Amino acid sequence: PGEPPWIRDTKYRHFTPAMVHLSTEAGLPGKYRLFSASKARYSDAVPVAATGASSALGHEAVASHAAAPASGDAASLGAVDHGTDNSTHAEDPSLGADTATHAEEDPSTAAADHGAADDSTAAGAHRRLAKDGAFEEFLKLMPRLGNLVDKAIAASPSKEPSAFAKESPQPVPHPNFMANGPKVHSVTWPALFEPKHLLCAPKSIGQNKVVALSPRGVGAIVPVAEHHDDQVQAEIFSLDGLNEAGKLAGAAWTRRGLHLVTSVGKMLQCDGHSHIDGRWACQAAEHAPLPISAGNELLAAAFKEFPEDANAASQGPLVALVLTNFPNVAALYRSIDGAWHPEGEVHVPPHSGSRPGLSFDGDDLLIILSGGEVHRRPTARGAAAQFHAAPADGTAREFCSACAAGQGKLLRLALRQGQSSAAWKPELITML
Repeated sequence: PGEPPWIRDTKYRHFTPAMVHLSTEAGLPGKYRLFSASKARYSDAVPVAATGASSALGHEAVASHAAAPASGDAASLGAVDHGTDNSTHAEDPSLGADTATHAEEDPSTAAADHGAADDSTAAGAHRRLAKDGAFEEFLKLMPRLGNLVDKAIAASPSKEPSAFAKESPQPVPHPNFMANGPKVHSVTWPALFEPKHLLCAPKSIGQNKVVALSPRGVGAIVPVAEHHDDQVQAEIFSLDGLNEAGKLAGAAWTRRGLHLVTSVGKMLQCDGHSHIDGRWACQAAEHAPLPISAGNELLAAAFKEFPEDANAASQGPLVALVLTNFPNVAALYRSIDGAWHPEGEVHVPPHSGSRPGLSFDGDDLLIILSGGEVHRRPTARGAAAQFHAAPADGTAREFCSACAAGQGKLLRLALRQGQSSAAWKPELITML
């Protein structure tokens, strides 16, 4: 009464007698619950009393039901419909009759069917909630995981290239039309000679020559011809005393002779301006050992002697050091009163793992990278930095060192792999 039958039939079209029970039925399973919240997570073993109490706290319609005795009259308690208001359910006599008939026929079977349906529904809901909860927790952990990855990458030590692995030279683009390309000097080099250091002769000796040195102390003196097409012969020699001091990290040709700096920070002096019968004698220099921490090594180095007319202590020898732990900084040290004191720092451009070449040209520090570009960094105040572009003739080379030969001429030392063999051959290059 009060509700059209077609509305009532539509509202209860999903309900069957197997889904409607009385709360006083004795055959209800232990997992039976009057109310199931969408976000609730129930354990499998929940007693009936606890379930009824939790349902009463969450649903106002079953408060009196939780307080009533289990053996009460069905008319006073009313039929409980899962998901349906009790008053509407009690007003419908047909539903009440169906409920009574169903309870009288086989209450245990009906309760078991309802419990199975309720278990399957709750299990599916719990699985969905568990998946959603796991995904939400994963999203919360994403920023922390990103921070951990960044810290791991920053803390991982950089892998140095193997001593037996040769870095592939980078091909350079072709120059523009009418541009002056590099000029390769015609030099007859010794066989199996791969120098990494190029030293230009000082102006004081009046000779237009260069010295090319390998890291293990094999060298060659090369005359620099006026025309690069003129064929010249390189004179090979060896540095006596270098093997005991370590691998060569940098060198300079001063007015007293060759000045060497090893990778472990030792300094050697090779007097004179030429070898004797293929041997150039070297001994420990008079300078103090360089300030290198234990376990660290020099990746590259350059030396500049003090001027001949220097009287002030501030005009002592100057060195530029690039350490393996700090490959992007060239630290400057000056010798004052027999000790090395910090003078400043010069930024070294990124060089993809290969060693940069260092040399001094007056007050400027020359930094050459493996691609052939030369960065001129002034060590005195007021001077401007300069950049010398890499030779662009389409040939793949690995550039190792550079030095200033006077009159604005810049010489570069490079290695190029031969076409008929796997051996690398040196090249002396001038930019016109």
